[in-house]
Amino acid sequence: MAFGRSDPNALVAAFASSDFSHDDAAWQAAVEEDRPPDELDIPEMDPDGNYTAPVFERVIRAYRSYLEDKSQRRNLKQVLDSAREGVEKLLNTMDLCLEEGLDDPNNPIHQAARAGFEQFIQGLDDLQDSVEQRNNDLAEAALEHLQQSTNRIMDAFGFFQKLRNVMMTVHCPACDAENRRGNAKCSACQAPIPQQESLNEGRVVAVNAEGVLQTETPPAPLTTPNYMRLDQAIHNWRQGALDDAGLWNDVAAVEANMSGHRSVNQAELEDLEGLTEEEQAITVRVLGSIDVALDGSLQALAEMKRFWEDGDSDHLDKGMAMLGPPTQKMIEAFLALQSISVEDE
Repeated sequence: MAFGRSDPNALVAAFASSDFSHDDAAWQAAVEEDRPPDELDIPEMDPDGNYTAPVFERVIRAYRSYLEDKSQRRNLKQVLDSAREGVEKLLNTMDLCLEEGLDDPNNPIHQAARAGFEQFIQGLDDLQDSVEQRNNDLAEAALEHLQQSTNRIMDAFGFFQKLRNVMMTVHCPACDAENRRGNAKCSACQAPIPQQESLNEGRVVAVNAEGVLQTETPPAPLTTPNYMRLDQAIHNWRQGALDDAGLWNDVAAVEANMSGHRSVNQAELEDLEGLTEEEQAITVRVLGSIDVALDGSLQALAEMKRFWEDGDSDHLDKGMAMLGPPTQKMIEAFLALQSISVEDE
């Protein structure tokens, strides 16, 4: 698996390193910088639990300058247009990669990056509208959306990065040093490294003829864009910002996404050409795990939809509680499947 332009990791890295204020060469260089995901720099979280990015900081500076001096309105518009153009280019790159078969729309990293980029663009549009309408409340909401979208991109990527590192790490049976999956010998002591990995009850294990050598427990739980969409929709509904019909639309959209994912999953099960027997066995097992997770997720959505039958909001809470475990199972299974095709540099 390449780590360059075709990988949403690189697009997230571009967002995290560019303010999109220069010519195309600047953001293109950031997009195409070829580094493995565990070497990409993610900004540190501040004491309030927020992340930042150069493009976000540039927008904030321009808006504050406008508040102090209304003659800066044209400059603010230029900054917003430039930021929007840069993020739209990242989304266009993602679309191109999908068209060329270089990425998977069901890749959780792809979904999380796309959701964050789209929310960021909406925040830029809302901020522009607030200036035109002289609406301070809309401006505050727009800035909050920009912060939330930046957090979503950085936080989701950071957790996926940790999970992926676990999936790609094995410990030397001789000296316990960490090694990248696929290394034939330990980088520390040169002892042979076992080459088989499998997923077992949410844990990544390396095994050989003697049995289990090392067990790694994945980091803290992580949500998917579908889960985040439902969680946010229910929050907005409870705050009165979303009516029953709007909440239904979000639940129905997530249900459609998961049904589509199930179809893709079945197609993958039917097309294992080019894999070794061992890879086929692992792939079938992991895809089976994804199918079970999807079934549990759809059951959770069915529970949530009972709210529209009797008006009892407890169905929403119960459905979200039911959705948690299969969401984690799906993430872990997907990353296990993804790790099968990883090619080390």
